Amino acid sequence: MSLYQIGDKGIDKRGRVFVVETIQEKDFGAGPSDYLIMKPCFPYDLTPDYRFFVPADKANNILHPVLTDSEALDLIDSLNELDLFPDLGPRERKIQFQTAVSSGERKDICRVIKTLKAYREKRKLENKPFSDFDHRLLDSLVSMIGDEMSIALNIPEKDINDFIKERTGSYLF
Repeated sequence: MSLYQIGDKGIDKRGRVFVVETIQEKDFGAGPSDYLIMKPCFPYDLTPDYRFFVPADKANNILHPVLTDSEALDLIDSLNELDLFPDLGPRERKIQFQTAVSSGERKDICRVIKTLKAYREKRKLENKPFSDFDHRLLDSLVSMIGDEMSIALNIPEKDINDFIKERTGSYLF
């Protein structure tokens, strides 16, 4: 059975934050089963009436919990010590980043953000373009971490990067 209850928040595999709006029994062809009906916490690219149906008995495999406030602060406090990923070719870098992101480990996701920011600056100094994949990935990860920190720390999303700067002395995004 799911550990999620009405009002609980969870993060899907794409890093989007949802809140359990209700729990209902539904039959989508395999017999009746309980489903978490989840509403997005942020607009993303979804319609306002979008709902995410998660089988209650599989919720722990489909969702992961939002960081607590103390976990979020610990993560922020560790940002300056996070090492960049080694410089690899484009194909290997893409695989390494996708593996880190799919793990759901927030420290690894922050390492990817730091690595992509450094790589973007290096490319700019060399007067070379930053790839579309890298640009989309960086934007996606910044949004994902920003959304989660906003929920965990109860701070507006637009203020998260300034909060990180005040706490650590440098911006993450």
